[in-house]
Amino acid sequence: MLQVRDLSFQYRGGEAVLDGLSLDLAENEVVSLLGPSGCGKSTVLRIIAKLLDVGKGAVTWQNDPELAFVFQDPALMPWATIAENVSLPGRLNGKIDQQAVQAALSAVGLTDMDARFPAQLSGGQRMRTSVARALAASPKVLLMDEPFAALDEILRFQMNELLLELKEKRGLSILFVTHSLYEAAYLSDRVLVMDQGQIKGDVIPKLDRSLGAADQRASSAFTSAVSSISALMSGDRQ
Repeated sequence: MLQVRDLSFQYRGGEAVLDGLSLDLAENEVVSLLGPSGCGKSTVLRIIAKLLDVGKGAVTWQNDPELAFVFQDPALMPWATIAENVSLPGRLNGKIDQQAVQAALSAVGLTDMDARFPAQLSGGQRMRTSVARALAASPKVLLMDEPFAALDEILRFQMNELLLELKEKRGLSILFVTHSLYEAAYLSDRVLVMDQGQIKGDVIPKLDRSLGAADQRASSAFTSAVSSISALMSGDRQ
Protein backbone atom coordinates (compact mmCIF):
# COMPACT_ATOMS: atom_id res chain seq x y z
CA MET A 1 0.00 0.00 0.00
CA LEU A 2 2.83 2.42 0.91
CA GLN A 3 6.49 2.46 -0.06
CA VAL A 4 8.96 4.98 1.34
CA ARG A 5 12.36 4.78 -0.30
CA ASP A 6 15.68 6.44 0.58
CA LEU A 7 14.04 9.32 2.40
CA SER A 8 16.38 12.05 3.63
CA PHE A 9 15.31 15.32 5.21
CA GLN A 10 16.68 18.22 7.20
CA TYR A 11 14.99 21.30 8.59
CA ARG A 12 16.30 24.61 7.31
CA GLY A 13 19.54 25.48 9.02
CA GLY A 14 19.57 22.23 11.00
CA GLU A 15 21.20 18.83 10.92
CA ALA A 16 19.80 15.93 8.90
CA VAL A 17 16.75 14.36 10.57
CA LEU A 18 16.26 11.46 8.16
CA ASP A 19 19.10 9.72 6.36
CA GLY A 20 18.11 7.28 3.60
CA LEU A 21 15.13 5.82 5.44
CA SER A 22 12.96 3.18 3.74
CA LEU A 23 9.81 1.44 4.99
CA ASP A 24 6.65 -0.29 3.76
CA LEU A 25 3.08 -0.39 5.03
CA ALA A 26 0.78 -3.16 3.78
CA GLU A 27 -3.00 -3.22 3.65
CA ASN A 28 -4.64 -3.88 7.07
CA GLU A 29 -1.26 -3.77 8.84
CA VAL A 30 -0.14 -1.95 11.98
CA VAL A 31 3.47 -0.78 11.81
CA SER A 32 4.99 1.07 14.77
CA LEU A 33 7.95 3.43 14.67
CA LEU A 34 9.91 3.34 17.90
CA GLY A 35 13.06 5.18 18.89
CA PRO A 36 14.57 7.96 21.01
CA SER A 37 13.38 11.54 20.88
CA GLY A 38 14.74 13.39 17.87
CA CYS A 39 15.37 10.27 15.76
CA GLY A 40 12.88 11.40 13.09
CA LYS A 41 9.73 9.39 13.86
CA SER A 42 7.29 12.30 13.73
CA THR A 43 9.05 13.79 10.70
CA VAL A 44 8.42 10.57 8.77
CA LEU A 45 4.69 10.81 9.50
CA ARG A 46 4.51 14.46 8.51
CA ILE A 47 6.24 13.83 5.20
CA ILE A 48 3.93 10.89 4.45
CA ALA A 49 0.93 13.09 5.31
CA LYS A 50 2.29 15.85 3.04
CA LEU A 51 2.58 18.24 5.98
CA LEU A 52 6.27 18.54 5.04
CA ASP A 53 7.81 18.42 1.59
CA VAL A 54 9.91 15.40 0.71
CA GLY A 55 13.59 16.30 0.91
CA LYS A 56 15.20 13.44 -1.00
CA GLY A 57 13.67 10.08 -1.77
CA ALA A 58 10.18 8.94 -2.69
CA VAL A 59 6.83 8.29 -1.02
CA THR A 60 4.66 6.09 -3.22
CA TRP A 61 1.05 5.07 -2.59
CA GLN A 62 -0.94 2.35 -4.27
CA ASN A 63 -4.37 3.64 -5.34
CA ASP A 64 -3.91 6.96 -3.44
CA PRO A 65 -5.90 6.00 -0.30
CA GLU A 66 -7.66 8.46 2.02
CA LEU A 67 -5.41 9.40 4.97
CA ALA A 68 -6.19 10.71 8.44
CA PHE A 69 -3.75 12.01 11.06
CA VAL A 70 -4.18 11.65 14.83
CA PHE A 71 -1.82 13.83 16.88
CA GLN A 72 -0.66 13.47 20.48
CA ASP A 73 -2.79 16.47 21.47
CA PRO A 74 -6.48 15.97 20.58
CA ALA A 75 -6.58 19.67 19.54
CA LEU A 76 -10.36 19.94 19.86
CA MET A 77 -12.24 23.20 19.36
CA PRO A 78 -13.38 24.10 22.91
CA TRP A 79 -16.39 26.14 21.70
CA ALA A 80 -17.75 23.30 19.55
CA THR A 81 -19.69 20.21 20.59
CA ILE A 82 -18.18 16.76 20.20
CA ALA A 83 -20.31 16.12 17.11
CA GLU A 84 -19.18 19.44 15.61
CA ASN A 85 -15.53 18.58 16.31
CA VAL A 86 -15.92 15.19 14.67
CA SER A 87 -17.57 16.75 11.62
CA LEU A 88 -14.60 19.10 11.06
CA PRO A 89 -13.09 17.12 8.12
CA GLY A 90 -16.42 17.35 6.31
CA ARG A 91 -16.71 21.06 7.04
CA LEU A 92 -13.26 21.66 5.59
CA ASN A 93 -14.18 19.68 2.48
CA GLY A 94 -17.55 21.39 2.16
CA LYS A 95 -19.51 18.15 2.44
CA ILE A 96 -20.54 17.03 5.91
CA ASP A 97 -21.70 13.41 6.06
CA GLN A 98 -23.77 13.19 9.23
CA GLN A 99 -24.07 9.43 8.85
CA ALA A 100 -20.28 9.11 8.81
CA VAL A 101 -20.05 11.41 11.86
CA GLN A 102 -22.52 9.30 13.83
CA ALA A 103 -20.82 6.08 12.73
CA ALA A 104 -17.47 7.45 13.91
CA LEU A 105 -18.91 8.47 17.28
CA SER A 106 -20.48 5.04 17.66
CA ALA A 107 -17.21 3.32 16.78
CA VAL A 108 -15.43 5.01 19.70
CA GLY A 109 -18.33 4.73 22.16
CA LEU A 110 -19.30 8.42 22.28
CA THR A 111 -22.77 8.35 20.73
CA ASP A 112 -24.43 9.63 23.93
CA MET A 113 -21.92 12.45 24.37
CA ASP A 114 -22.21 14.14 20.99
CA ALA A 115 -23.82 17.29 22.46
CA ARG A 116 -21.14 17.78 25.14
CA PHE A 117 -18.16 20.11 24.92
CA PRO A 118 -14.48 19.09 25.26
CA ALA A 119 -14.20 20.58 28.76
CA GLN A 120 -16.90 18.15 29.90
CA LEU A 121 -14.90 15.09 28.83
CA SER A 122 -12.12 13.07 30.43
CA GLY A 123 -8.71 12.82 28.78
CA GLY A 124 -9.57 9.43 27.36
CA GLN A 125 -12.87 10.71 25.95
CA ARG A 126 -11.13 13.66 24.31
CA MET A 127 -8.69 11.28 22.64
CA ARG A 128 -11.61 9.11 21.50
CA THR A 129 -13.10 12.24 19.97
CA SER A 130 -9.85 12.89 18.12
CA VAL A 131 -9.89 9.33 16.76
CA ALA A 132 -13.57 9.71 15.78
CA ARG A 133 -12.74 12.93 13.91
CA ALA A 134 -10.16 10.98 11.91
CA LEU A 135 -12.59 8.13 11.25
CA ALA A 136 -15.29 10.52 10.02
CA ALA A 137 -13.19 11.07 6.89
CA SER A 138 -13.54 7.31 6.13
CA PRO A 139 -9.77 6.82 5.79
CA LYS A 140 -8.01 3.65 4.73
CA VAL A 141 -4.80 4.74 6.49
CA LEU A 142 -4.35 6.22 9.97
CA LEU A 143 -1.13 8.08 10.77
CA MET A 144 -0.85 8.32 14.57
CA ASP A 145 1.81 10.36 16.36
CA GLU A 146 2.02 9.21 20.01
CA PRO A 147 -1.75 9.59 20.41
CA PHE A 148 -1.97 7.87 23.80
CA ALA A 149 1.22 9.19 25.43
CA ALA A 150 -0.59 11.52 27.86
CA LEU A 151 -3.04 8.87 29.09
CA ASP A 152 -2.63 6.77 32.21
CA GLU A 153 -1.81 3.10 31.77
CA ILE A 154 -5.39 1.82 32.14
CA LEU A 155 -6.76 4.31 29.57
CA ARG A 156 -3.83 3.54 27.30
CA PHE A 157 -4.66 -0.17 27.36
CA GLN A 158 -8.30 0.66 26.58
CA MET A 159 -7.32 2.82 23.62
CA ASN A 160 -4.98 0.09 22.36
CA GLU A 161 -7.90 -2.36 22.41
CA LEU A 162 -10.13 0.14 20.62
CA LEU A 163 -7.51 0.71 17.93
CA LEU A 164 -7.13 -3.02 17.21
CA GLU A 165 -10.91 -3.37 17.06
CA LEU A 166 -11.20 -0.48 14.60
CA LYS A 167 -8.40 -1.91 12.49
CA GLU A 168 -10.29 -5.18 12.06
CA LYS A 169 -13.75 -3.69 11.60
CA ARG A 170 -12.70 -0.99 9.15
CA GLY A 171 -9.78 -2.68 7.44
CA LEU A 172 -7.40 0.10 8.41
CA SER A 173 -3.68 0.31 7.80
CA ILE A 174 -1.95 2.15 10.65
CA LEU A 175 1.47 3.77 10.97
CA PHE A 176 1.91 4.39 14.69
CA VAL A 177 4.62 6.41 16.46
CA THR A 178 5.26 5.58 20.12
CA HIS A 179 7.96 5.69 22.79
CA SER A 180 6.58 2.61 24.55
CA LEU A 181 8.19 -0.77 23.85
CA TYR A 182 5.18 -2.51 25.39
CA GLU A 183 2.63 -0.59 23.34
CA ALA A 184 4.58 -1.25 20.15
CA ALA A 185 4.92 -4.97 20.90
CA TYR A 186 1.22 -5.31 21.68
CA LEU A 187 -0.28 -3.28 18.84
CA SER A 188 1.97 -4.06 15.94
CA ASP A 189 2.28 -6.52 13.13
CA ARG A 190 5.79 -5.08 12.74
CA VAL A 191 7.89 -2.77 14.91
CA LEU A 192 10.52 -0.61 13.19
CA VAL A 193 13.25 0.63 15.53
CA MET A 194 14.73 3.98 14.50
CA ASP A 195 17.85 5.87 15.45
CA GLN A 196 19.59 8.87 13.88
CA GLY A 197 17.14 9.05 10.98
CA GLN A 198 17.44 5.42 9.94
CA ILE A 199 15.70 2.10 10.54
CA LYS A 200 18.03 -0.03 12.69
CA GLY A 201 15.93 -3.16 12.37
CA ASP A 202 12.46 -4.62 12.73
CA VAL A 203 10.65 -7.03 15.05
CA ILE A 204 7.55 -9.10 14.26
CA PRO A 205 5.70 -9.79 17.56
CA LYS A 206 3.52 -12.71 16.28
CA LEU A 207 0.98 -12.48 19.10
CA ASP A 208 -1.97 -14.88 19.13
CA ARG A 209 -4.92 -12.50 18.62
CA SER A 210 -7.40 -15.25 19.49
CA LEU A 211 -6.30 -14.82 23.13
CA GLY A 212 -7.61 -12.11 25.42
CA ALA A 213 -5.58 -8.95 25.92
CA ALA A 214 -4.18 -10.01 29.30
CA ASP A 215 -3.14 -13.43 27.99
CA GLN A 216 -1.46 -11.85 24.97
CA ARG A 217 0.58 -9.57 27.21
CA ALA A 218 1.49 -12.53 29.45
CA SER A 219 2.55 -14.72 26.53
CA SER A 220 6.08 -15.78 25.63
CA ALA A 221 5.61 -14.16 22.20
CA PHE A 222 5.01 -10.76 23.83
CA THR A 223 7.99 -11.18 26.19
CA SER A 224 10.19 -12.19 23.28
CA ALA A 225 9.06 -9.23 21.18
CA VAL A 226 9.76 -6.74 23.99
CA SER A 227 13.18 -8.30 24.54
CA SER A 228 14.04 -8.12 20.83
CA ILE A 229 12.90 -4.51 20.57
CA SER A 230 14.91 -3.59 23.67
CA ALA A 231 18.00 -5.28 22.22
CA LEU A 232 17.69 -3.32 18.97
CA MET A 233 17.26 -0.05 20.84
CA SER A 234 20.33 -0.71 22.98
CA GLY A 235 22.39 -1.73 19.97
CA ASP A 236 22.53 -5.43 20.78
CA ARG A 237 21.13 -7.92 18.28
CA GLN A 238 19.74 -11.23 19.48
